[in-house]
Amino acid sequence: MPPMNLQFEALTPHLWVAQCRDLRMNTGILHDGRSAALIDPALLPGECGDIAAFCGEQGLTVESVVLTHHDWDHLLGAGFFPEAHIIAHRYYTDEVSVHHAQIQAAIRRYLTSAGGRPEVSFHAPTPTVTVDRILPLMVGGLRVLLVHAPGHARDHLVIYDAEAACLWAGDLLSDQEIPFISDSFSSYERTLAILSGMDIRLLVPG
Repeated sequence: MPPMNLQFEALTPHLWVAQCRDLRMNTGILHDGRSAALIDPALLPGECGDIAAFCGEQGLTVESVVLTHHDWDHLLGAGFFPEAHIIAHRYYTDEVSVHHAQIQAAIRRYLTSAGGRPEVSFHAPTPTVTVDRILPLMVGGLRVLLVHAPGHARDHLVIYDAEAACLWAGDLLSDQEIPFISDSFSSYERTLAILSGMDIRLLVPG
């Protein structure tokens, strides 16, 4: 088997994380040892293949894909897992519609710069499950919370594992750059106030 582009690290007993080649983007695998939910699954086809191969090696069945928000770099990999349920916030579809042209242009630029073949027309994943404020998500026997956390984007979700006191913050928080607020500063402040009340001992940025 050829070496993988992605290197997976177990941050908790139920979370594997790998960093994509570009943008220092993190991609995650939540699991209970049998079932898996992917978080923002990678950028390039080879990286998505690595995720699928790794899940296979671990004996995991990919049941769902959680999209933290509508930005183009979080959408590319979901189509690689057609059998999985796509989970996003209820604002996601509107945001994809409003920003359709920008998403298409950004993906074409990225795939061209990455040496790939840009898609003529990229079709954003269609959610099969949507979140309003908070949605408990069962990944086999593992229970996590999907929480609406606007600020960076109107449709932004974070994923909270209370047992591990772990928050997947997506692009809302970062250890690499000052988070970009494209929704509203007041929403961002309200979200930070909500998160400050959580027991968070491990934070994973997007």
